Amino acid sequence: MTVELSQDARSARAWRDEADILRERAGRVDTLEQEVTRYRDKMADIEFYKTRVEELREDNSCVLLVAVLNKSSTWENNILQLKQTINQITIERDADRERLQELMEENAQLHFSTKSSLGESATLSAQLDHLRKAQQLSNGLSVGSDLIGDAQARVLKLQLENQRLEAELEQVKRDASMSASNDKLLELEKENKRLSLKELGQKDKSLLLESLEESERRHQDTQRLHQTINTVKTNSQRHIDELQQENTHLLDLIESLRERQKKSTDTRLLDTETENKKLTDVNFQLQSQVSRWNMRSNN
Repeated sequence: MTVELSQDARSARAWRDEADILRERAGRVDTLEQEVTRYRDKMADIEFYKTRVEELREDNSCVLLVAVLNKSSTWENNILQLKQTINQITIERDADRERLQELMEENAQLHFSTKSSLGESATLSAQLDHLRKAQQLSNGLSVGSDLIGDAQARVLKLQLENQRLEAELEQVKRDASMSASNDKLLELEKENKRLSLKELGQKDKSLLLESLEESERRHQDTQRLHQTINTVKTNSQRHIDELQQENTHLLDLIESLRERQKKSTDTRLLDTETENKKLTDVNFQLQSQVSRWNMRSNN
């Protein structure tokens, strides 16, 4: 009996130690489940940040597109204004060329008229000299005097006409010079407009390149962030899988230990019942013997 009680005590201590180990492992399972829950929350946060990154990428693309469209609208307006200015300058240049052509034709006519007037004036001067000589020979005839008067009046008229033509010729020269200056000024204005347009195009091109570079930098940053998120997601998923495997293993181990404990308890209960039955039989036999001994003693 003492040996059996000692064995029962050792078994009880073993079961108590095993129960402590199971409680410790069960506590670890709770900790692992909490950690799995925490990692699942982190996975949800990662999905949120991933969605947010995609939204920011779309917003960035929209902002860049709007900026390019605004710049394109500005460029189109500038180009239209410059085209209108060029058309206006072209019309003014054509008008100046027509005016210059008219002035040149008028100048040629004035040159021809001046030459004709000079020739006629020379002819009249020769006739006047001839008449003067004739007047000297005729001793002051009235007809010669009238002819001389007419000739002098005609010469004076031609001289006045010649002066007027010379003045108009000078004016035509000045107008031609002014037209040439205007034409030169027009060319300079066109060159200035062309250079301004070129400079504006360079500035807009530089601004567009800067916008594209900034967009490329943001895209690269977004790609790096996306890669980081994927790496964290992969590591977290691997850790979660490992924890789930360990949790499953511990649950299987606990279930196995429970089955073993149940079987051992059933076996011990059966053994105890058998031993109890044996002890009952022995007790009954002892009581029978005691009764027989008492009966013998009384007899």
